[in-house]
Amino acid sequence: MIEIAELKDYISNDILDSIFNEREEEVHNTKIKVTELEEIKKDNTMTYEKLIEVIKNLPPHFKNCRESILKALDQYSERESLIQSFDNEKFYKVGFCDGIKMIIDIYTKNNK
Repeated sequence: MIEIAELKDYISNDILDSIFNEREEEVHNTKIKVTELEEIKKDNTMTYEKLIEVIKNLPPHFKNCRESILKALDQYSERESLIQSFDNEKFYKVGFCDGIKMIIDIYTKNNK
């Protein structure tokens, strides 16, 4: 796999960040529904909101425990979102660099 640093003559990290951010915004704002994602959601009906509601409905004598669970769940959810965002950005950038490298390699081979 190609490293981003290997493409420094062709694309800078600033350009790569800019391309990623623009594409992320574009993809995030699309209204296209992915069938596979809808199937996953349908088969896994426990949502964050439902889980919060279940925790909030614990008996009153679990008040301290309930608050601790809610706080821990929020922290866990935030952590998982940050990890997913990091992974998404990393894979997008590496894939983009792989594509650029492939184009350069093909161009180089064809012009020898």
